[in-house]
Formats: sequence, C-alpha cells, structure tokens
Amino acid sequence: MRAILTYHSIDDSGSPISVAPEQFRAHVRWLQSGVIRVVPLAELL
Repeated sequence: MRAILTYHSIDDSGSPISVAPEQFRAHVRWLQSGVIRVVPLAELL
C-alpha cells in the first residue's frame, strides 16, 4: 500500500484543516523514527 501524506495548514488557528505546529513536529519525529518507509514523491511516480 502507498499513501501520500499532505498538510493543508500548519498553525494554531484551530481550523479543522490545520495542524498545530507542535503536533506537526510530533508527526515528523514519528516519520523519522523509521516505523514506516518514507520515500520522495518522485520515487512513487
């Protein structure tokens, strides 16, 4: 399975399509942990 992770907005606005900066940092740390393989978009195409 392949998935593309996107973020519409990274800010503290509280918008339903935004992610708070600290939550985004936590997501990046998790991605860096190696739990899943992350590849550049060019590799998927």
